[in-house]
Amino acid sequence: MDGVSTCDWLSDCLRVIRDWSDAHPGHHTLFVQVEIKQPFDAATAAAQLGALDAELLAVFPREAVVTPAEVQRSHASVREALDTDGWLTLGAVRGRVLFFLDGPDTFYDAYTHGSADLTDRVAFAPGAPSDPYAAIAILNDPIADHDAIQTALAAHLLVRTRADTNGVEARANDRARLDAALASGAHIVSTDFPDPVTGLDYSVAIPGGTPSRCNPVTAPAACTPISIEDPAHLAR
Repeated sequence: MDGVSTCDWLSDCLRVIRDWSDAHPGHHTLFVQVEIKQPFDAATAAAQLGALDAELLAVFPREAVVTPAEVQRSHASVREALDTDGWLTLGAVRGRVLFFLDGPDTFYDAYTHGSADLTDRVAFAPGAPSDPYAAIAILNDPIADHDAIQTALAAHLLVRTRADTNGVEARANDRARLDAALASGAHIVSTDFPDPVTGLDYSVAIPGGTPSRCNPVTAPAACTPISIEDPAHLAR
C-alpha cells in the first residue's frame, strides 16, 4: 500500500489503465513503468517478483500484454530476436500494454534469472545492448547519456529518459534537458509536468504529436503522427 500515491494499491492503478484501454481498444502500446522501491532481500526477491507478475496478470490477461516471450519469438534470446527481426509491428500491439521495471540492479538480476533471460516473465527489465534479455534501456539524463542513448537506439532497444527531475528544471524554467530529451530519439520521455502548473512557466508537450510523434532519430521519412495514433483506431 502507498498512501502518498494516486492509488493506494498497485492493482487500483492497473485497473484505471485497463479501463481506459478497454474504452480505447485501438490505442498504440501503453508503456507502464513499474518502479520498485522496496529494499532488496535476496531471500525473498524471487517470491516478491513472482507476486508482481501475478499482480499484473490479475488485471491484464496475458494476451493484452506485450511480453518478452512474444518479442523473443523462436529466437534464443530477446536480443537475438531484436537484432534479427526487430520489434513487433505497431499494428500487432495496438490496444495492449508493455510493462518494464525500474529499480535496483539487484532486482533486475533476480528478475532475469541471474541476467540470463526473461523466461515466463511478464515485464521487461532494463539492460545494456550486450545483455541477452535487453529490450529496454533506462538512461535518465539525455545530456550526459546522449551517446549511450544513441548506442541503445542502434541496438533496437526502447529507451526511457527524463525531461526533468524533482522539479529542479521546472522551478528554473530550464528547458535544456527537455530539449535534449526530445531530440535524443528516446521513445519514452518522462516528466512531472505534463500540464501547466500555476506559478510555473515550465510544462512539457510533445511537438508534432501529443502524446506521440514520429521518432526524430529512428522513424522512416514517411512517418506522420497520425500513423501512430489515428483517432479512427480508437473508435469502437
